[in-house]
Amino acid sequence: MSKATETLQTEVNSLTQKHKKLQSNMTLCEAKADLQKITVECQDMSEKLNKLRNGAVLITKEVKNEVYSAQDLKVKAWRKRKRMAMDIVDAILEGYPKPKKTLFEDIGIETDEDCKVALPK
Repeated sequence: MSKATETLQTEVNSLTQKHKKLQSNMTLCEAKADLQKITVECQDMSEKLNKLRNGAVLITKEVKNEVYSAQDLKVKAWRKRKRMAMDIVDAILEGYPKPKKTLFEDIGIETDEDCKVALPK
């Protein structure tokens, strides 16, 4: 009796595993929907690639100007912050007995020049 129970339990376990495996797979409808979605994306990307290869302009002048103006604002803010920081450092240097480089090392300041970064013009 116990052997029959063990056999049935083993069979139930294997069938349960098969059922879970089948449930985790996509159905045919889901697979067709995914295929259609991916096909549309592929066609869109192919069209975009062809436009780029043919030299078409994908960015309007308005968007380009917006990006340039946003960059200008960021660069101006960067220059302003840099100037304020250097003014503070210069004020500290008035009473500091060592050179500017030593002060930077003591405080732990990394300048744009140390990082080899230049402000855009």
